[in-house]
Amino acid sequence: MTKVILDIGSVEGAAKAAFKDACYFVHSEIIKTISDPNAFPDFPGRDIVDTGVLRASQQPPEFNSDGTEATFRNTADYAYWVYNGYTKRNGEEQPGRPWIDATLERVNFQETFEKLFNG
Repeated sequence: MTKVILDIGSVEGAAKAAFKDACYFVHSEIIKTISDPNAFPDFPGRDIVDTGVLRASQQPPEFNSDGTEATFRNTADYAYWVYNGYTKRNGEEQPGRPWIDATLERVNFQETFEKLFNG
């Protein structure tokens, strides 16, 4: 009888590395979405960059301790309001422009991960 043993550790390490690379790819695509004048149909021909602070404040992904979860965040003081929308003092609604969600719609994360994992 011959046995074959799966080395889960090597597969797990490769999966975590591919996950990390996929997250960094998404981060670069987030920056592009922020600058894309066609990313938000409610604002045709306009990107969400006024001064560049929002784009510059997009942080690289933060990974949990075991490398299986990533968080994308923006540290600009007003990022929450741009992302989720707000009501102006005159009562006019300003719709949100959720650039991270828009990026994840453009980039199939699972497909990107699989391509990186499979080499």
